[in-house]
Amino acid sequence: MEVTFEVDANGILNVKAEDKASGKSEKITITNNKGRLSQEEIEQMVQEAEELTEEDRKVKEKIDARN
Repeated sequence: MEVTFEVDANGILNVKAEDKASGKSEKITITNNKGRLSQEEIEQMVQEAEELTEEDRKVKEKIDARN
């Protein structure tokens, strides 16, 4: 029996077990999403940041025009 554990940069654990005698193997991926932002939440935050950046740019243009 050979068992391989791999952890990627995102903390995702991949485990593979292979029975050398029969050649049969199984794999499982274990993630820890608790306390992490979902992809949807990340995309929403990026969108909000882009909108606020545009608002800041407009305010700066008004201030620069007054000076």
